[in-house]
Amino acid sequence: MRRSTAAFMAGITAGSLLIGGLTLYLGASMSETIDAIEPAGTSQAFVTSGITPTSTPTPAPDAPIEPAPVAAPTPVALDPLSADYNPYLEPSDPAFVTDAEMTTWYALQGVIRQCMTEQGFEYLEWDWRLDEGPQPLRQDFAQKQAWLQALYGDDLLNPGSDWQTNGCSGYALHVTGDTTH
Repeated sequence: MRRSTAAFMAGITAGSLLIGGLTLYLGASMSETIDAIEPAGTSQAFVTSGITPTSTPTPAPDAPIEPAPVAAPTPVALDPLSADYNPYLEPSDPAFVTDAEMTTWYALQGVIRQCMTEQGFEYLEWDWRLDEGPQPLRQDFAQKQAWLQALYGDDLLNPGSDWQTNGCSGYALHVTGDTTH
């Protein structure tokens, strides 16, 4: 381990010295080339040859300069690219949720939570707007399957239209009369 570290460091040092020396060599040779190409005294004459001196400079105008009009910034609430933007609170956004929809959703979650507790399962407080979920963490495969069957019914891949076979979610939809969730 020490040998490989020492070899690595030696390689880095040698590479740095090589690059530094090459840079100095190329820099020196370029300045010599420029001096050889340009005869003494011609560069200054070339730069100033097209410039004629004026007798007096032009005075600055007395009127103050008006700044260009600046458009008002978009309010944060309406700017979808802002970090503070919340689509669920902006009525013009397609993801907007009305108070009635929120009330219905929370009522539905309350019934599901009660049903899951009666079945012997934990149902966490959650909010779909925060990309959370109601399922507890640290469950093994069998516990997850049992939890999902209690929530959605025995046939997870082919849920039926009968609320009685759709677990606690079907029961909650039936009790609340919710037809949108």
